[in-house]
Amino acid sequence: MSAGADAPQTVVRPLASSDHAGWARLWSAYQRFYDFGIPPETTALTWQRLLDPAEPVHGALARDPASGAARPGAFHRAPLDLGR
Repeated sequence: MSAGADAPQTVVRPLASSDHAGWARLWSAYQRFYDFGIPPETTALTWQRLLDPAEPVHGALARDPASGAARPGAFHRAPLDLGR
């Protein structure tokens, strides 16, 4: 069965600084799942890059209004690379 025209649509928007807490929880879970740690300074730089429109790494958030679920995503070169 397909969703009707009146069904709430998933909203995709750029990440905002207010999304940091949710992103940080998922970032930590990602590291635990793959059993590795990323230094705090690299994590901070990665977040800054996700918010900086001049960076070639872009973050977005998809939110499903029906369930309230939100999923961040990133399109990037190599966000763990500290070189500029």
